[in-house]
Amino acid sequence: MGSRPWGFESPLAHIVFSDSYRGRRRGLKWTLPVLITVFALAFIVSGGLRSETRAVVAYLDAAAMVAQDQLAQASSFQRLLLRDLDNIERDRLLRLLSAMQESLSLAEEDMAEVELPRSATRAGTALSLALETWQDALGRFQEAALGVVDEPGDPAHRTALEDALVRLRVGDTLYGSFVLAAEEMRSDLDVEIGAFPEVRYMPPPSSLTSSERVTLRLQAANGLTLRRRIFLGQVRFEPPESGGDRNGARVIPNTPTVDVLVAVTNEGNVTESDAVLLVRLQRGSRILDSRVEELEAMGPGTSTTVTFEDFEVEPTFRYALLVSLTTRAPQEDLEGTRVELDFVVNEPT
Repeated sequence: MGSRPWGFESPLAHIVFSDSYRGRRRGLKWTLPVLITVFALAFIVSGGLRSETRAVVAYLDAAAMVAQDQLAQASSFQRLLLRDLDNIERDRLLRLLSAMQESLSLAEEDMAEVELPRSATRAGTALSLALETWQDALGRFQEAALGVVDEPGDPAHRTALEDALVRLRVGDTLYGSFVLAAEEMRSDLDVEIGAFPEVRYMPPPSSLTSSERVTLRLQAANGLTLRRRIFLGQVRFEPPESGGDRNGARVIPNTPTVDVLVAVTNEGNVTESDAVLLVRLQRGSRILDSRVEELEAMGPGTSTTVTFEDFEVEPTFRYALLVSLTTRAPQEDLEGTRVELDFVVNEPT
């Protein structure tokens, strides 16, 4: 019998691997973990990009809402400068400017609550600075506008007005930088981001909106001239008077105590925040009771009634009631700021 090579056909033979096979196996042993790591990193990076994109879209969606609101506020300010400034009333001007500043403050708060992605840092910084600059400029404009009206001889107010208008233009420029940065993100991230409106608080430069012309228009506007006029209205008793008088004194039904109700009206064009009411009850020269009440701030055209309760009284006696209204800032017209009246209380029936 012929012999056969051992290790190839005999069932007792062991498998013999070539050196090249062992090399490929060792290569696969190291290549597989590397491939897994690469795919894992790619998945993580892809997930991170998607997360960043979602954050950018969320931030710019919030910014778009703020921009639309500021478009309305800026349009209102432009109408003020171009048309309404010559005929506006002082209280309306203050309400308008206060509403704009409040809107900007709320916009800053809203944007502070939204995550600012790293890729949106440049746009976010520009928008934040624009909102802050606009708000500061409007506050300066309000103060300077009232200054040139109330103190026309002080040049500092005219300088402050010019500075406020310049700052508004700076805010406009910063907002423009935000829009450019947002457009670049739209292209870089290939996301659906709507176009942002053009927001400008200041209209294009013209002679009508120069600081010198605005100063003159403010000073010529009759409605802006400071008018302080707060006065006493009706003074009533509770229980109400029974009618008639007794030797010039009002007659009140029999009662152990009486309440005094004092109406106050602000007919000026500025909020009165420091008015004080004094009510004093006398019998002859003797002061029986005295009350003081500081009034809450009263806007132009508003009225209020203050009740002073439980003045102790007795029948048959003649009483004198003094009511006076004072303000820390003096007003030229003092008519109606002091009322004196006498009253008696009926005897029991």
